[in-house]
Amino acid sequence: MVEIKSTIMKTIVFILMTLLALPLAGQDDELPTAVESTYKSMYPKGTDMDWKQENDLFYLSFYQNSSMYESVYDKNGIWIETSLVIDDAEVPAPFQDYVKKQYPGGDVSYSEKVTTSDKQVYYRITVEYQTNMVTLKSDSAGKNIEVVSSGDEE
Repeated sequence: MVEIKSTIMKTIVFILMTLLALPLAGQDDELPTAVESTYKSMYPKGTDMDWKQENDLFYLSFYQNSSMYESVYDKNGIWIETSLVIDDAEVPAPFQDYVKKQYPGGDVSYSEKVTTSDKQVYYRITVEYQTNMVTLKSDSAGKNIEVVSSGDEE
């Protein structure tokens, strides 16, 4: 009986250790110096920074002045864009109206104001609609709306 309990405990410990290690498997241990340097120079007051890598892009999520941001950099530390999570009411009215008409009953998961390295500003909204997550973007006036991605929820 004691041997069975010991085997079960070892199995549980092994499973827990494996599950804890999974998030580390797809990511290097350290953020490239060039990316970290650019981030720190752009957002010296950024806190609680977390990051992930997808292909050659680095996505850094952080807080500044009680607001949540995500900045995207290439592997050489070149800044691509930064998105600020905003209240849905801050989205331009034409964009809000479009979402309500095209996705009736849809639930806005989050809204963002995005600034790009070439100083362009646009808005991005992600909507849960039926069984899909749909991400749309519009120009700064809430017009020229396009679907960025659409897919089944997982």
